Amino acid sequence: MKTGGEKFFKGREFAREWEERLKKEFLNLKKGVVLGVVLVGDDPASLLYVRKKEEMARRLGVGFRLARLEGEKEVREKIKEWNKKKEVNGIMMQLPLSKGLRDIQSELVSLIDRGKDVDGLREKSEREAAVVRAVREVLEQELVEEVKKWQRIVVVGRGVVGKNIVQMWKRIKAEKDLDFSVIWVAGRDENLKKYTSGADVIVTAVGRKSGLLTGEMVKKEVVVFDLGTMKVEGGMGLAGDVDLKTVSSKASWVAGVPGGMGPVTVTALFANLVELVDRKSERD
Repeated sequence: MKTGGEKFFKGREFAREWEERLKKEFLNLKKGVVLGVVLVGDDPASLLYVRKKEEMARRLGVGFRLARLEGEKEVREKIKEWNKKKEVNGIMMQLPLSKGLRDIQSELVSLIDRGKDVDGLREKSEREAAVVRAVREVLEQELVEEVKKWQRIVVVGRGVVGKNIVQMWKRIKAEKDLDFSVIWVAGRDENLKKYTSGADVIVTAVGRKSGLLTGEMVKKEVVVFDLGTMKVEGGMGLAGDVDLKTVSSKASWVAGVPGGMGPVTVTALFANLVELVDRKSERD
């Protein structure tokens, strides 16, 4: 590992270094860039991540437009509007949506114009999902040798993020000619422990129940990526799917919440944005 043997991944430091490289890329564009973000509902973790995106946009000199909406009709109209506006370069929808819209979440995300889908979560997107890009960047810079040794990878969470992570692992397996199995399981599965207990790597992307994955559900030396984020009940902090105290006692490496993959995923979104604008400029 390139972490100097450290067990806990320092996502904020990783993200800051990446952000510094992105500043130069945005300056080289020599044109104004605008990101449009659709937010539905008042999920505390979503509100926090939208604020983090706005702060990074400010640091990078990127214009930021936030549409706080309530219903399906408003969402459809706003995406249609931003799809047509040339000055809005990238559009993303902060997930999860409110409960009333979760069943059509993928359908609404797919309304975003392919050329403006900066988060990469619509079907047949032209770019890698930001969360996937974040995980891949960490794998390539922190765990490049470990990947060759893994035999069993488990992705927990059957939503759009989990789906994209599974697809990422399958691409890595094919591209690098590696020999590991990829198992995709729901966070609500009654037999979750059966799948996770033998895994070399576990990626959680549930975001509904903190501490879903505990130490008794994993083996020693496991590598864990926690992509699930929620507000701590009755508190101001963030929690993830993973019970850090018990899981870290067994893990060899863990990207936990807070301070793990969250900051890296926000940065990956802006990496997608600068590439999106740069490629469009080349075509134009």
